[in-house]
Amino acid sequence: MGLLLLGFLTPTGGRVLYDGNDSRTLSVQEWIAFRRDVQATFQNPFAVCNPFYRVDHVLTVPIRRFHLARSRAEARALMEQAPLAV
Repeated sequence: MGLLLLGFLTPTGGRVLYDGNDSRTLSVQEWIAFRRDVQATFQNPFAVCNPFYRVDHVLTVPIRRFHLARSRAEARALMEQAPLAV
C-alpha cells in the first residue's frame, strides 16, 4: 500500500486518493506538496543510507529539496527544533 501511495507502483485497478484527489492526476506543484506532506520512512537504514554521509545529511536533504529554509543557519535551527523520535 505504501508503495502505491508514494507513487513507486502504479495501481492496476481502482484509484489512490489523497485528500480527495487521485494521485495520478496531481499537477507537478500538487505532487511536490504531496511529497512534502507524505514521506517514506524506510525500515532498513543500511539499504537507504549511504554510510559515508554525516547523520545530518538525512535531515538537510528534505529541508533543501522542499525549500523549507532560506539559509544553512535556518536549516540547522529547524533540525535542532525537530522532536526526537524515541
